[in-house]
Amino acid sequence: KNKLLTLRSLFISERELKKRKGKHLMSIILKEERERLEKGSLSQPFSDEHIRLILLNRYDYKVTRRTINNWRWELIREMNNET
Repeated sequence: KNKLLTLRSLFISERELKKRKGKHLMSIILKEERERLEKGSLSQPFSDEHIRLILLNRYDYKVTRRTINNWRWELIREMNNET
């Protein structure tokens, strides 16, 4: 009943904060991608490498292509559940 919480469990780790920031930035890019695909100004979705370069050049955020692939599927599922 009187379970004690560790102090660590009350705070978000730096790693988790970085992940949340990256996923937020990537969601912005995926929304831009979706809009451009609908308008026809983009013929195919961005590649993982292209997203990696956008994150690096536009936001100075470094992440691997593999991580982008994982986040893409997580975000697509989340975006599809919202609509």
